[in-house]
Amino acid sequence: MENFTPEVQQLLDANAEALYWEPDHEMHWLKRAQILASAQRIDLAVEACSQGLARQNHCGHLFLARGHYYINLGRPQEAAADLARARVLLGENWQVMYHLALAHYLSGEYQYAEGLYRYMITLFPTETEHVSLYNWLWACLVHQGRLEEAAVVSASVGSSWEPGDDVAYHRVQLFVSGRISLEEALGGPGVQKQINSITESITIINM
Repeated sequence: MENFTPEVQQLLDANAEALYWEPDHEMHWLKRAQILASAQRIDLAVEACSQGLARQNHCGHLFLARGHYYINLGRPQEAAADLARARVLLGENWQVMYHLALAHYLSGEYQYAEGLYRYMITLFPTETEHVSLYNWLWACLVHQGRLEEAAVVSASVGSSWEPGDDVAYHRVQLFVSGRISLEEALGGPGVQKQINSITESITIINM
């Protein structure tokens, strides 16, 4: 028998009662998985999702949750399969697609992940300020050896940094990474000129 803290065990017992009366209710299985994950038992969280899917095999949220937990367990290919199924069931959902792109990235499928990140930037216009999308896109390009393209992505995001931006730290990180990839991509005397141009644009914006 698993040993949990009294608080976690109390939550699990309440959930077990709910499952006794409504064993086919997917939200009860999701809740059980969340409780187990919060107790750092990701393996059991996956098992709970699987039990729920055995009863409700068209629940996109259970596929999403299990895919998320598979990523945490370092099993991205299994995660990708679950998340692809979640996408079919839930449609073009931000959370599903973000995790799906990450699963492909972690599987080394950088070109596929790149396509998803580019699509998301277009599909979710209100989310394009989330630098994480551009960060992952940059990483996909670097892994494919497309350093000049990576530098352009980085520079375009870094140059739009504004004082007080809540993601300024990540923008600066991306900009610095872009400088590195720009140096590697271009080489020679043209590098410093390009870097100076980008740096100047940021200086002007923040004056």
